[in-house]
Amino acid sequence: MAEDLDCEARNIEEALDNWSAQFPDEWSSWEHTLSCPYPLPSKDFYSSVVFNYSTPAYAAPWNTYYATKMLINSTRLKIFTFLHPDSGLPACKQRCISHIKNMANHLASSLPFCLQKFKIVDAPTSSSNEFLMLNTYEEIKPYMAGLTVWPLGIASGLRDVDCEQRAWFRDTLTRLGKMTGDQVIESVDTDGWFDFDEYSKDMEHKPAAPRLEGLAAM
Repeated sequence: MAEDLDCEARNIEEALDNWSAQFPDEWSSWEHTLSCPYPLPSKDFYSSVVFNYSTPAYAAPWNTYYATKMLINSTRLKIFTFLHPDSGLPACKQRCISHIKNMANHLASSLPFCLQKFKIVDAPTSSSNEFLMLNTYEEIKPYMAGLTVWPLGIASGLRDVDCEQRAWFRDTLTRLGKMTGDQVIESVDTDGWFDFDEYSKDMEHKPAAPRLEGLAAM
């Protein structure tokens, strides 16, 4: 049973990767490095690396990809607990952990652009063609927040994400909830927020659903 679940998870991940491979080139991002005068993580930036896109609409499918890949690999780590250990299992676990870490970093680097916390402008000197201008004081626009809520919700509910990074995702999501007036999202910083690991534990202790074969004869 566990082997079948892991096989299904791998098939879903392969389909996800195939989906992202079909993204047009114009959806690609450019990596930039901040020259921050303050310690990181900060309220608006988790690290000095940020992704820039042509438009926020192009960032949205990538954020969905990052979050979904994190969820798949976190699910596989749970499935591994039901598999008999063999020579290949530790390597599989390490790959999943690596995928989660990389995707979480990508999502954290993508969010500042989606929330319009910086922009690329023409450089004031001839030493460079462009430079990055921070925009940390302006309020986040509600329609921009809508592009990030779902990926942030996934990242905030996965305990396999680094604790500090997960807290940053939660803080960001809480701010979006307060800004949009969404009390469900705003409650992310409370103990009642959805946690995938706690949900999995609850499901393990629930009685199995009744079988439905007899309904066919009714």
